[in-house]
Amino acid sequence: MTEERERVERILAEVHDDFGMIRVLEVDDYRFLEFGDAIEQSCTFTADPSWLEYDYTRAMLIGALCHEAPESALFLGLGAGTLTQACMKFLPLEDVEVIELRPDVPRLAMEFMGLDDDPRLYIRIGDALELLSSAEPADLIFVDLYTDVGPGVGHLAWNFLQGCQQRLTPGG
Repeated sequence: MTEERERVERILAEVHDDFGMIRVLEVDDYRFLEFGDAIEQSCTFTADPSWLEYDYTRAMLIGALCHEAPESALFLGLGAGTLTQACMKFLPLEDVEVIELRPDVPRLAMEFMGLDDDPRLYIRIGDALELLSSAEPADLIFVDLYTDVGPGVGHLAWNFLQGCQQRLTPGG
């Protein structure tokens, strides 16, 4: 006879900013970063924060493997930082720049989601639409700019994607 374990959901943090609510929940060995009303934004396996739980993040990492020896990466959107953490762990990156819209997200990612405060990591707070042109050129660019209602229209615009292409180093 198998014993069914009750899943207990604990709220670890909840903050409100100009964009709405951000919440960190823990269920068993996983922590979830939520934007808005129960919109799961990110998931972290607490035993290994570099583990990529979602298929789309694994797919994004596969793209990084197309570069022979990336030294720099630009992340547009941080979330829990699992993709950033995985890249810092598995790729020979020397410089990692993040542009994150919401000021509390990096703190929550480091405090609750397992993102390392790594000396290679430089986090800027602001809208990627406005800060992209001032980002350092990078070998890899990861765009993960979703809110509780989906991607912003500006982040899907051709001129934004061209701006991303212009920030890539030769061969990036």
